[in-house]
Amino acid sequence: MKTELPDFLLEMSRQMNSQDNRCTSDVIYQVRQHQYFVTKEGYSEHHFILTDDDGEFFRSDTGSEEDAKDYLLDYCEETCSDWVAKNHENELNDGRDIRELFIEKFNLSEDIEDFHDEVNKLAVQQIDVVLQTCFTEKEALAIASRYHESAEVFTYGISLYFTKETAQLRNWIESLTEKQGE
Repeated sequence: MKTELPDFLLEMSRQMNSQDNRCTSDVIYQVRQHQYFVTKEGYSEHHFILTDDDGEFFRSDTGSEEDAKDYLLDYCEETCSDWVAKNHENELNDGRDIRELFIEKFNLSEDIEDFHDEVNKLAVQQIDVVLQTCFTEKEALAIASRYHESAEVFTYGISLYFTKETAQLRNWIESLTEKQGE
């Protein structure tokens, strides 16, 4: 009894034979997403965020420090003035502007501790979560395109080196058609 191969397997084989394997043995593709979790400062920390009663207002990996300092000056004016007076009294006495001194001298990463309960600094860990796994890059890209851009999804090629049975299945599907360019 001879069974005909389904068209989708032949199409999958054609795609596998024409896609870039990224110099990876027995490559498959994953759709992944960055997810973030609060962690202890210094422990697998990817970035930090600053929050207040209104929510997050700064991310150290993507945000503008100058915008964050402007925000602090607008919403925590008294605390900013106190910080400048405490840490840069001489320059303030020389006629320098509080706003200018704060923007120039304030270090968001270290000096934020002086804001006590007004502002929280949270260390954030980034992990990558696998959303889907595909035999072909075309399918992975199609799935990734269905997510909203704010989901931060991306495709990633991985090797099936340690999964011999799955690698054999992948290689069998790939062998159903000939390599492109041969």
